[in-house]
Amino acid sequence: MELTQLNLPQFEFRFKNENGKLFIFDTFRKKYVVNTPEEWVRQNMLRYLVEHKNYPQNWLSVEKEIDINGLKRRYDALVFNKSQEMHLLIEFKAPHIKIDKKVFNQ
Repeated sequence: MELTQLNLPQFEFRFKNENGKLFIFDTFRKKYVVNTPEEWVRQNMLRYLVEHKNYPQNWLSVEKEIDINGLKRRYDALVFNKSQEMHLLIEFKAPHIKIDKKVFNQ
């Protein structure tokens, strides 16, 4: 898999190949995950938030469930503020996905 150049600073990542798939080490979840195009965007953006925007890593939560008005929903990333209140909810998309109204509403 070719790693798409993103409009972000370049970061160093740990990779491994297993059964023909490329895995990237996720320092937030502390495990290797399949490096899909969406995952590539996630890893780069989260590193950007920590290393360039100075969000403490423990203020970020990655791929978990949240209860919204009694409905269970999964989020890609959630950023908390210093009071541990939800600050920013992030939905990642692969670089080739166009952000139209339908995608935005997701």
